[in-house]
Amino acid sequence: RGFLSVLLGGAPVANWLLADERVRFFAFTGSTEVGREIQRAAGLRRTQMELGSIACTIVCDDARLATALPKIVGAGYRKAGQVCTSIQLLLVHRSIVDDVQAQLAQQVAALPFGDPCDPATVVGPVISEDNAIRIEEWIDEAIARGAQRLAGGKRNGAVVPPTLLAGIDDSMRVGCREIFGPVMCIVPFASLDDAIARV
Repeated sequence: RGFLSVLLGGAPVANWLLADERVRFFAFTGSTEVGREIQRAAGLRRTQMELGSIACTIVCDDARLATALPKIVGAGYRKAGQVCTSIQLLLVHRSIVDDVQAQLAQQVAALPFGDPCDPATVVGPVISEDNAIRIEEWIDEAIARGAQRLAGGKRNGAVVPPTLLAGIDDSMRVGCREIFGPVMCIVPFASLDDAIARV
């Protein structure tokens, strides 16, 4: 008692806490925009920020795909992609990109999704229907601009089917903003230096 308190609420509660100099440490997980505001208001007090970014994984041409791809699927779709380190951009050497796309499309399409109470479910709902709608809009926007859906389908309430996209670019929201949902995008690269620069 008095050491750790859990308070629920949005900006009004956060602003109230930030104004109270007795609070000496702030930990925040969320958007970069909100993180900037908290950091600005915290001043010299300590903070720990886990802010929005896009997690990437690089698959080079010598990768053992039988070992790598199941791990990539696990890292991309666990907890419905709602982990800050969930793989969103999978950078694949262009010499193996066709093979990777074909294998991943099968593996992602085979993931059981839907009811979180079903022990067989691998990908359950996202945090809210509003977020599911946003995720679906980002997917639809990418497809309308030329991306290909290799696996996935229509949203049902807060459930977004595990989705695999190809043909995206960094002007699309799926290519430049954290989607925080069960969506992975395959991006080919020519050299490791190019891949590292993209990350």
